[in-house]
Amino acid sequence: MPRYHISEEQEAELEKARKKNKDKNIEKRLKALLMHAEGKNREEIAQQTGFDKSHISKLVSKYCNKGIASIVENHYPGCFCQAKNQPGDINEKSATAIMKKTYCGILKGA
Repeated sequence: MPRYHISEEQEAELEKARKKNKDKNIEKRLKALLMHAEGKNREEIAQQTGFDKSHISKLVSKYCNKGIASIVENHYPGCFCQAKNQPGDINEKSATAIMKKTYCGILKGA
């Protein structure tokens, strides 16, 4: 496996992204990359971040090949049920009407 080097410019880019970031998962990825840039080995990085050593290698490779965007994207944005335009979706007005009917039915003993 090739040894990837993170340049000073890339390190500055990572630091800048880390300052802007508010997501804890992205923070861990950025921290791992910065530790790699500082010359830490995979074992040390794994202990500090909780990542598996093989994941660290993949992370460094991904950053070096695809750039910062591949690292700062949130790959798991939340519950799949919050996705837009899925089959069976209902709009907010319909959801409110259903909730009112359900709630009123329970109160009336229906």
